Amino acid sequence: KNDCFVCFSSGSKNHVGKISFIDKDLPFYAGGFMGIIRSNSDRILPKFLYAILNSPSYRQIISDESNGNNIQNLSQSIGRIKIPVPPIDVQKQIVEEIGKVEKSNSDARYLIDKNLSDIRTIIDGLDSTVSIKEYFDINTLTLNPTSCWKDEFFTYVDIDSVGKGDGSISFDKKILGKDAPSRARRVAEDRTVIVSTVRPYLKGFAYIDSVPEKTIFSTGFALLKSKNEENYISKLLYYLFMFSDNLMKQMETAMPKAAYPSINKEDIDNFKIPLLTIDEQKRIVAQIEALELEITKARTLIESAASEKQAILDKYL
Repeated sequence: KNDCFVCFSSGSKNHVGKISFIDKDLPFYAGGFMGIIRSNSDRILPKFLYAILNSPSYRQIISDESNGNNIQNLSQSIGRIKIPVPPIDVQKQIVEEIGKVEKSNSDARYLIDKNLSDIRTIIDGLDSTVSIKEYFDINTLTLNPTSCWKDEFFTYVDIDSVGKGDGSISFDKKILGKDAPSRARRVAEDRTVIVSTVRPYLKGFAYIDSVPEKTIFSTGFALLKSKNEENYISKLLYYLFMFSDNLMKQMETAMPKAAYPSINKEDIDNFKIPLLTIDEQKRIVAQIEALELEITKARTLIESAASEKQAILDKYL
C-alpha cells in the first residue's frame, strides 16, 4: 500500500513511465517490466509523489530517461530526477483537490458504463424479423478520384479513420486525386451507416448525418442508406450494428474461419433486423441519443482531467 508501480521497460516509448498508485492493503507483485517507487521520507506524502510523477510533464521527463532500440528501458537514473517538495499542508491540499478531480473521473466512467448498458438493454429487447435488404440500399454509388479529381485534393476515409466501438469518424485525411489508392471508390450520401466489413467484431461502425463534399470511402466499408427514412431510420440501423448482440452473432456466423475474417454485401443483405413502426423507431432513437449525449459529456470531462490536475499542480508549485 502507498507504493507506485512504474513501467520500466516496454516496446513503446509511450508506455515507459506509466504509473499506478496502490491504495489497497493487499499483496501486489511487480512484474519483470515494472518497478516500484516508494516514499522513504516523512517530508513527502506517497499520494503527492504519485500526483507529481503521474503529471504529463513528469511522465515525459521519465519517458525521456529511457533508452534502447527495440525495447525502451529505464534505469535507476530516474532517481536523480528533481521533484518539488512543498510543505506537508500544501501537499495535502494538492492531494485533496486532485482527489476531487479523480472522483469526478470515476463518476463519469460509471455513468458511461451505465448508459452503454442501458443502450444495450434497449437494443437487445428487440426481435429481429426482416432482412436488411428490404429497407436499405448498400454500396449504390462509386467514383474514381484518379479521373474525377486528378489534380485536386479529396477527403479519404479508410479503415483507420473510423473509431473502434465509439462511432467516431475522421475526415482529416486529404489525398491528391492522382495519388488515390485503388480502394478509394465508395461514395456516401447524407444519413448513411458506415460498416467496416473487415473484422467487424472490432465495431468499426459510424453514422454520417451530413457527408462533407469530395469525400470518398474505402471499399473496405459497406455503406448502407435507408430506401425511405419514413419506413426505416438509418440511425437506428447504426445503433443495431453497434449494440445488438443478435446482429453481432449473425456477423460472426457469416465470417469465414480465416486469418482475414470479413463479411460481404450478400451477408449484410440477409442479416435480420427488427421491424418496428416508425413511431417506435423515433422513440428508441431519441432515447438512445439522450443517453449518448450524457456519454459524450462524461468523456469530455475525462479528457480534461489531465489538464485540470496539471492546473492544480501549477497553482501550488
